[in-house]
Amino acid sequence: MNLSPAEMSSAFADMAAAGATTSRTWGFDEVTSDPGNAYYQTWNGSTPTINTGANSLQNFDNVVAAANLKANSIRLIVTLTNNWSDYGGSDVYATHILGSSLKIS
Repeated sequence: MNLSPAEMSSAFADMAAAGATTSRTWGFDEVTSDPGNAYYQTWNGSTPTINTGANSLQNFDNVVAAANLKANSIRLIVTLTNNWSDYGGSDVYATHILGSSLKIS
């Protein structure tokens, strides 16, 4: 999420030149308070606020565009959640959606 569009294009071009046709990328980063850097959504109670700014979904659009440049043609597998509490994941969903103190391990 912290690469410029030019850096993304270069990275995907290098992958394509090496013969890669598919790449996995993150489509998640949930937080419970604004960390001041890149994140996709912040949770306050059971309601998420989606970050559509330049440090989030707008930049994700750049990832998709760079992967799909005609010269690169890299297919993306977008991972939509995780189990790492540092990046939100299952713990955030269990706590904020279900109102549970259950921790996923």
